[in-house]
Amino acid sequence: MIAAGTVAAIAATAVAALGAWTDARTGRIPNAITLPALALALIAHLVSGGVDALLTAALGTLAAGLVPYLLFRKGAMGGGDVKLFAALGAMLGPSIGVEAQWWAFVVGMLYVLGRQAYEGTLGRMLTRTARVAVRAVVRSDEAHEDDARTSVRLGPAILCGLVLALIT
Repeated sequence: MIAAGTVAAIAATAVAALGAWTDARTGRIPNAITLPALALALIAHLVSGGVDALLTAALGTLAAGLVPYLLFRKGAMGGGDVKLFAALGAMLGPSIGVEAQWWAFVVGMLYVLGRQAYEGTLGRMLTRTARVAVRAVVRSDEAHEDDARTSVRLGPAILCGLVLALIT
């Protein structure tokens, strides 16, 4: 018999892979992927482990979804990314959910730095970033004046982050 944790890891990897694939192709992670995964994870935890397991899954949803939600509110992340993180937290619990999130941000950051270096724009991006950071500290009303951003489809990084969290 396969352990429940193994089933959850396989299901989470499948959901993250589907999210990564659609994000890479379309720039979106549809609700049809994230919301059923989130709902089924909560139901599965309730059925298999009772109220305590449901509460742990709900905590995983909140823990893995909070920082992405705050970034979404600031326009720094898409809603599909937020819901995918929340679903993974529900499926795998708060510890692995947050670890997958951390790894996803690391992978995304390394990708952006590598892409900027390849395109020859890394120096400009780092200068803009430093300028925005200084303005945020010195004069918060002008912190968002320089809006030259790099758009990243985070779905593939979320999949990589999940795999790294599961194997480490």
